[in-house]
Amino acid sequence: MSDSLKIGVSSCLIGENVRYDGESVRNPLIADELSIYAKFVPICPETEIGLPTPRNPAHLVHEGKRLHFREIETGRDHTASLLALAEKRVAELAKEKVSGFIFKSKSPSCGLYWLEVREDDKVIGVTGRGLFAKVITERLRGLPVEEDRRLKDPRLFENFMERVFAYNRLNELFGNTWDLNDLAEFHGRESLLLMAHDPEANNYLGMMIGEASDWPMNKASGEYRRVFMAALSKPADRKAHKDVLEHVASFVEGRVEKAEAEVIRTVISGYEKGEIGRSVPLGTLKDLLKRHDMSFLAEQSYFIPYPLALMADQRL
Repeated sequence: MSDSLKIGVSSCLIGENVRYDGESVRNPLIADELSIYAKFVPICPETEIGLPTPRNPAHLVHEGKRLHFREIETGRDHTASLLALAEKRVAELAKEKVSGFIFKSKSPSCGLYWLEVREDDKVIGVTGRGLFAKVITERLRGLPVEEDRRLKDPRLFENFMERVFAYNRLNELFGNTWDLNDLAEFHGRESLLLMAHDPEANNYLGMMIGEASDWPMNKASGEYRRVFMAALSKPADRKAHKDVLEHVASFVEGRVEKAEAEVIRTVISGYEKGEIGRSVPLGTLKDLLKRHDMSFLAEQSYFIPYPLALMADQRL
């Protein structure tokens, strides 16, 4: 795995004492496990605009066709400061080439989902997004984002990891000198992963590369990144992964020993039935491909889309 991976994160999630009430909300999954594989870019927008810890709690208020960040007790409005900071941080995060961002849930500055929005002292909805998070997601479109509460769901965590590490691979490709041959090679290594998430997108991107010879380079990279990340945002279910595993197995079985082919079928069947996690068939196939010198398949990102130690069945 690349040592260049950077992830933005709400500072409180890695143990910094910045939460409004001074309490610790350190998240071990993020601070202990994910930190092994990524460099964090910690941000607490509320303390960065000068608010103390502890501080008065705030909420989102709809007024004048926009959302405001206001202290509940005093009514002090910090909207302008937060928005200015967010724009500054957008530029810095882009320069840092972060590959994702993990936000603190329920925060009026950082929450992504289900925040209460008030108007005239009444709750008018629970669809608000924290002011800082809103700017980041709108200005860095396509950047993988999640909030800590949702990462407790193993399927959402694994999808976030797939997207973050894939985004980093895109950054590494497009951050250096590249041409369409490089993009075609990249796409070849990502094809199985795309098949699991969105086969139509996989086919489209293959055709796009073939038709992009007269495109400006920034148009080709932008379109590829847009479609690629949109495809991965659709979580692949067990059946989709089973189909991809069987697709690989059908190619491999005639090139390995009979006993090895039986092992492949056994682990895929066990995964289909939910008896074992996905890391088992992935690891088994990866080892066989390397042992039998099928590097064109062994190099597929699908087999190690992110460190296998972070897969749910390895963290239990």
